[in-house]
Amino acid sequence: MDRMHTHRRLGQFLKTATIHTALLMLMVSSPGVGAAPQELPEFDCVIMPHSEVDVHSAVPGLVDSIRVDRGDSVEKGQVIAELESSVEKITMELNRQRANMDAEIFLREVNLEYDRRKQHRAAALNDKDMISTDARDDAEREAALSQWQLHMAQDKKTLAELELRRAEAVVNQRIIRSPISGKVVQRYKSPGEYVENQAILRIAQLDPLRVEVIVPAALHKDIRKGMRVEVRPESEPGQLYLATVHVIDPMADPASGTLGVRLELPNPERRFLGGLKCKSRFLTTAKSTAPAQIKTSIRGGEPKHSAHRKATPQARAPRTPHQRKPIPPPAAASALMLPPT
Repeated sequence: MDRMHTHRRLGQFLKTATIHTALLMLMVSSPGVGAAPQELPEFDCVIMPHSEVDVHSAVPGLVDSIRVDRGDSVEKGQVIAELESSVEKITMELNRQRANMDAEIFLREVNLEYDRRKQHRAAALNDKDMISTDARDDAEREAALSQWQLHMAQDKKTLAELELRRAEAVVNQRIIRSPISGKVVQRYKSPGEYVENQAILRIAQLDPLRVEVIVPAALHKDIRKGMRVEVRPESEPGQLYLATVHVIDPMADPASGTLGVRLELPNPERRFLGGLKCKSRFLTTAKSTAPAQIKTSIRGGEPKHSAHRKATPQARAPRTPHQRKPIPPPAAASALMLPPT
C-alpha cells in the first residue's frame, strides 16, 4: 500500500510540474495583451564569412603564375592566377590576323562593279540587236557570280571573326579570376604544378558576415526577419555591434527542440574575422534608434548604451492584475519527500 501511495503522489507531482512548465513557456513565448515585450536571454553564436569559395580552373593545365597569397584582399573579377597558355595565345593571334584580312572582299567588290557595268552594256546592245542574246546572258551570269563570290568572301570573314572569339575564350579559360570580393584564406597550389579538378585558392567574403544562432523552437513567434540583434564578439568583450535577422529556418530540430537563425552583420572595414564565437541578444522593442553598427563600452559587466533599451510606457507603468497573474508553486516541498519503505 505504501508503494502504491508513493507512486500516486509522484505521478501527481510530475503532472503538476508539467503544467507549470507549460505555463511558463507560454508566458515567455506569447505575452498577454497589453504586456511589455519580453526580454529575451543571450544566446551563443558564431561569426562566419558570408561565403567561402574554392577557386578552380575551368580546364586542366600547368599553373604559370599566382598573383595573390594568403591574407591578400581581392575584388570580384580580379585576375588571381594563370595557366600556361603560349600555344593558345599564338592561335588567338593567328585568328586575329585572319579576321582582319579584307583583301578578298575588296577584290570581289571590284569584280562585281566591273561585271555589272558589262551587264548593262550588253543589255543596251542587245536592245539594238547589235549582240546576240547568248552574249547578254553571259554578261548577266558573270554579274550574278561576282555577287555570290562577294557573299562568300564576307562569310569567310564572319567565320574568321568567330574563330577569333573562340580562341579568345580558350585563352580566357586559362586566366583565373576571383568570383567574389574578399580575402584569400588558403593557397593550395604553386607555379609549376599541374591542376585538374583541384582548387587553387580559397577566398572568403567578409562583408557582410553571417552570424549563426541556435535558439529554442518555442521562440519562433518572437523572432522575425529584419529584427535587430546585438552581437558581442568574444574577442572584443567590451564592444557591441548591431546585426539583423536575415534567415529563419522553416523547420526545427526535433531531437534538440531548437531552431537555426542566421544574422547579417555589416563589416565594411573588415575588422572581424570568420570563425569567432560571440553572444547575441534579440531586441524585442518595437522602435529602436540604434545605428546600423554600434560600438559601446561595458563597465561593471553591463553595456552602457541608450540606443535600443528605451522603456516603453507600458514597461514603466505598474503592473495590473490582469496583465500577469502570480504563478503558484508547483507543489509543496514535502511532496518531494517520499515516505520510508
